[in-house]
Amino acid sequence: MLALALTGCGGDDNDKKRDKGASGSTGSVQEPAKDDGEKAGAKKTASPTPSRTKKPKATASPTPARTSTPTAAATPTKPRTSAPAVPPKKTTRPATGPQSVQGTWYHVTRGSGGRLIVLTVNGTSMDMRSGTKSCPGTITSAMEIRATCMGEVGTGKATLSGGQLTFAWPGQGGNDYFRRTQPPA
Repeated sequence: MLALALTGCGGDDNDKKRDKGASGSTGSVQEPAKDDGEKAGAKKTASPTPSRTKKPKATASPTPARTSTPTAAATPTKPRTSAPAVPPKKTTRPATGPQSVQGTWYHVTRGSGGRLIVLTVNGTSMDMRSGTKSCPGTITSAMEIRATCMGEVGTGKATLSGGQLTFAWPGQGGNDYFRRTQPPA
């Protein structure tokens, strides 16, 4: 019981009487030596005061789901460390290769009898046609052309400039010129 009285857990009347008697003396009160058995017994029998007891932690209950959308202030933002990436500007280059000449072209002059000479390019295939006559061929990515007309094979180079498509046939009699519009009658 002496340990309880010194810690403030025992009878308060005895503490008041001791305090009055000890207040006039200059000596100090020493606690008697205890062995481990007494400490363990004292702790078991002692009833702690309400200020020394820890309150049990409340168990976490699930929070109800939020039905509203968070505001911008409630959303954490990450500080920006650098300027935003700017996509590179697309440069417009004139198309080259057969993709630049796809579709229908007309020879700048009419053929015999006033017939139109029509060139059709579809992918890497091409066909020059006048009436019932046809000259099928190919065009490569390097704009090299090859066509078969009336049993003869011709090879050359195609160039596109200013809206005009030119087929150069070296060693075979000249060039052919095509535009997107029909020539006058």
